[in-house]
Amino acid sequence: MAKYPLSFTAQARASGEGVNGTWSSQSAGHEFNLAIPTEFDGPGGGISPEELYAMALLNCFIATFKVIAQLSKLEYQAVGGEISIVVEPGEDRVIRVPRAHIKAWLQGASTPERASLLLEKASKSCLIINSVNTVKTFEFELR
Repeated sequence: MAKYPLSFTAQARASGEGVNGTWSSQSAGHEFNLAIPTEFDGPGGGISPEELYAMALLNCFIATFKVIAQLSKLEYQAVGGEISIVVEPGEDRVIRVPRAHIKAWLQGASTPERASLLLEKASKSCLIINSVNTVKTFEFELR
């Protein structure tokens, strides 16, 4: 079991090139190249913070499901999904991610009824998903 509080760190460094430059960020020994996306008049060519946000939501859901499934002794062949996020200004004109939709699939579950319950439980138990104001919707498919 985890012993709380837990601590995670990340580092980033960007040159003074303005919006046209890419930069790097590291965490836990992994390095990522980032860039402002073309949608924000950046150069693209790297992972954007918006994509990292989407990946954090989706992968936290998958990690949470894997833990819950193991504790529940649910056998399955594979789990995966995709996420779409919306970026837009709110009524106060501050740009946010107001909505995210996760389509998750589970293949080869030993007990499909229990698998459905565990997918739902994971959607409510993920710490990253529970830490953000984005409205999250889910769609589950058993294969």
